[in-house]
Amino acid sequence: MTFRPDQPMSRLDVAIMLVKGLGLQTLLSAKDVVNQSLAFKDLANLSESQLNYLKIVNGFGLMVGGDGISFRPNDAVTRTEAAVLLVRVLGYEEDAKAIQYPRLSFVDAADIPAWAAPSVQVAVQHGRL
Repeated sequence: MTFRPDQPMSRLDVAIMLVKGLGLQTLLSAKDVVNQSLAFKDLANLSESQLNYLKIVNGFGLMVGGDGISFRPNDAVTRTEAAVLLVRVLGYEEDAKAIQYPRLSFVDAADIPAWAAPSVQVAVQHGRL
């Protein structure tokens, strides 16, 4: 994985970056990680090593997939997904859950999915966006 600011990162690349950045690499060979199964139907082309990274981020609830059956490992991470990940990694998820009616003043606020809007607001409130 090579980071290039002119190219979007895939969801798989972000998962690998999170595991390494959070110092969770030791879990890559842990029996409970290796033996864990993922319910996503779009992972057939991934190596066992790549699957283990996904098992870790999924197990910690950092990246959970969207519809419950697909992870979309090769899709680019969106700004919205990045904001949600940031809130989860920084431990602000409970703050986001407490927001019932998010107020966002971005020009494209209407394009932010309802499931992500509270996390985007929390990221803004904490000066992360």
